[in-house]
Amino acid sequence: LNATDHPGLAQYASRIITNMGGTVVFMGNTESLQGKSLVIDRGEDPSATLITKKRLEEVFAPWCQKDPCFSEDPKVVNSRAQLVIVLGEDFYSYWNKR
Repeated sequence: LNATDHPGLAQYASRIITNMGGTVVFMGNTESLQGKSLVIDRGEDPSATLITKKRLEEVFAPWCQKDPCFSEDPKVVNSRAQLVIVLGEDFYSYWNKR
């Protein structure tokens, strides 16, 4: 989910995830803007997504490895996906410099 004012950010991240061997099921925007990116595990069994979550955190939100990230945004809370990546302004700033 894109949590910035920069269009196309979720599609760019989707290409990164696909190149890593992952599958993106849904792309969209959040209701609120976010400064930092988040990787949120919404699955009932965290051990089932542990390796994938760790790798996505390394790429998108390394601070989520120390303290689990969470969001109160309705699109994240109501998501049916096991893992939700919320792209913040930090992701745009980092990749825009390249």
